[in-house]
Amino acid sequence: MSEKLKKFVDESNQSETLRNRFADDPDQVMAEYGLSDEEKHLLKSENREEVKKRTGTSVADFVWP
Repeated sequence: MSEKLKKFVDESNQSETLRNRFADDPDQVMAEYGLSDEEKHLLKSENREEVKKRTGTSVADFVWP
């Protein structure tokens, strides 16, 4: 499990401000969280099941870029 990815998804689920920032500039926000290229690609692919599998976190409120 990726701790950085999990932290990002958890915080995004809890923060409308972060979701809005991510929607506006996903690359900047992902860089701030130190996500790997693989993690960035995963988020950009909008593969909810894989994100949930890797983080153990619901992505129901997650805003995809």
